[in-house]
Amino acid sequence: MMNARTRSLVLALCAIVWWTAPARAQSDEGPRVDIECDREVIVGIPFELRIKVTNGELDRAPDVPKVDGLDIQYLGVQNTAGMTFIINGRQINKTSVTATFQIIADHEGTFHVPGVTAFVAGR
Repeated sequence: MMNARTRSLVLALCAIVWWTAPARAQSDEGPRVDIECDREVIVGIPFELRIKVTNGELDRAPDVPKVDGLDIQYLGVQNTAGMTFIINGRQINKTSVTATFQIIADHEGTFHVPGVTAFVAGR
């Protein structure tokens, strides 16, 4: 059985590990790229393809290959966000940027957009 002093020390160590684990996890995150797009569209009606980069910045516009039957236009960066957290005296910055494309289908069918390339942080 632990005495009161040992129990206090164990609780203090557990608290330190519990408080610092999120800070380590957040600061170790590298760039992440997510793509969002409506799955069903109407012929002739514009819809959007959004490429969101978290914890990184786009070096240039993403490359979206041409697809037969789709008119794809780059609209630019439509949304940027930034947050700063201070956890246990450690500053953590998170950023995100979203590049948007407008797409119009000229006929019915199923379309596949292959290999979108985003250039993030020199990669």
